[in-house]
Amino acid sequence: MERRKFHQHSAQAVEPDDSGYEVKVTKNGAELAAYKRVGARGGSATFAGSLIQIILASPDNQHVLTIDIRAAQAGTYPLAPQYEAPKAGQSRLDFLTVVPPALIPAVGEVKLSEFTEQFCSGSFTGTGTDIKGATFSIDGSFSKLVVTK
Repeated sequence: MERRKFHQHSAQAVEPDDSGYEVKVTKNGAELAAYKRVGARGGSATFAGSLIQIILASPDNQHVLTIDIRAAQAGTYPLAPQYEAPKAGQSRLDFLTVVPPALIPAVGEVKLSEFTEQFCSGSFTGTGTDIKGATFSIDGSFSKLVVTK
């Protein structure tokens, strides 16, 4: 007999395995980083009034993607101009790795498919050229990350 999970609407309802994220970064067409986490460890989402900040770290903490979204609800948010802070209705991706430079895409978007006081889920994509002239892309998704205030 197949066991099925039934979820109630409360902060404790989501199983740890329901949350997680996946990040893939390429540079000059080659894979620079690809990592995923299942469970809440390593990813966080913080909501401070008009800013949602999501941090997605690799298991070894060698790579960290920070997603800033200037909004307070689900929606699609285009990336701010490269190297600029996001304005209302915009987002920004910052990818830091052990070997500089940081990668900050110029074109792309963050789709926040779910945003509540408890959880957020969505996806992101961005492309750009770093300060050394290398082209790169950042793609991925996150699911059921716990939101803290």
